[in-house]
Amino acid sequence: GALPHNQILQDTLGGANWNDVAYVPDVDDRVVGIEVNGDDDLGWYVRALQQGWHLGPVAAEDEHQREWSTSDDGKTVMLTRGRGPRDYYAAMRAHRTIAVARDLVNGDPGAFVPYPQVRFWADGGSIDDPAATVLGGTVDGDGAHMLEIEASELPPGSQAVLMSSSDAAPRALGAAGPDGRLRATVPVT
Repeated sequence: GALPHNQILQDTLGGANWNDVAYVPDVDDRVVGIEVNGDDDLGWYVRALQQGWHLGPVAAEDEHQREWSTSDDGKTVMLTRGRGPRDYYAAMRAHRTIAVARDLVNGDPGAFVPYPQVRFWADGGSIDDPAATVLGGTVDGDGAHMLEIEASELPPGSQAVLMSSSDAAPRALGAAGPDGRLRATVPVT
């Protein structure tokens, strides 16, 4: 738009799209995420993955008012080993984030906010399997792999898709049942 930072990008970098989110290998391990709040954010996230970036999706509350949090904005869910600051830093660095759209968030400010519970891993019987590569990890080696997703607390009928740097479009995984649960196994190479 016409916001000042967009004009600066347009004037100095040749466009307000960060050089078409050009991949910069020297900083890939220090860039942890990209905002995915809906609208065209999802398209930029997919484009960044296709360019080679290793990123976690982040839903952000860009508050400029007196409230620091609302139930009207998307949320970021993080897979951590604990609740300390180091646990959150490690989760961000490992790209263990999930962006939850604002229509899946409810609850009053200051109250517990129900949100979808998601477990995502590759090549293991469960997310706790030592052989599993969990959300944000990199699977090494050619050949077939199995991606696993378990989700609960979803609105019945919610659609789940897989976003991938190797797929031109989102891959449908299925829909949550009447109990708000979804389980899917996806073979990938």
